[in-house]
Amino acid sequence: MVMAERGATMVRLSGVLLLLVCLGTMVTILLTGAMIFGLDHDLPVLNDYLAPSDERVRLALSLVAALFAAQVVFLILWMVCAAANARRLRPEKRRMGPFAVALWWIVPPFNLWQPYRAMNQIWNSSVEPEMGLNDPPAPSVTSWWIFQVLAIVTGALLAAALPTATDMTAIFGSYLTFAVIYLTSLGALVHAMRLITATQLETLTAGRLPTAEAI
Repeated sequence: MVMAERGATMVRLSGVLLLLVCLGTMVTILLTGAMIFGLDHDLPVLNDYLAPSDERVRLALSLVAALFAAQVVFLILWMVCAAANARRLRPEKRRMGPFAVALWWIVPPFNLWQPYRAMNQIWNSSVEPEMGLNDPPAPSVTSWWIFQVLAIVTGALLAAALPTATDMTAIFGSYLTFAVIYLTSLGALVHAMRLITATQLETLTAGRLPTAEAI
């Protein structure tokens, strides 16, 4: 029970940190979009402290990129904790272990599909234990990964266009596309993460483990 309670605490703590980073990213994306819109239309945004300028917009875009990197770091931390709990809830030799969950994020080209596979296994082990370990996941898991990959692609294209950009209207259109895709990804991630965390907490704290703790 001690390991189960520790696992519940870790997934709760890492989930809270991930949620805070996601919320901060959402707010920054929206404020940056407002600044770009204001710069395009030669309007101050919200108040004098957020009056748009090229320098502030580029700084805000850098902050969005930094928050995205932080989100990935905290997501990996949460997935490692959730994967360890999923192994306690449903011990199967075919599953991806916590170490592999972290490793596949940094090994191309496997990082294009293995994190999605890991999240799928975590979901099926926690939220829908009646499903097979690698059965098709819930729509929120699939939506998260598709839109995250699309956000990375559109974000990279936007970053490449910024140094030589002269048409702020085109930049705003590109940024709006990126923002909609990325916010959709974050929404799906938060939904999946909250359901997985809540289910694991309920099961682990109640002591309803299918096998002995030593796995």
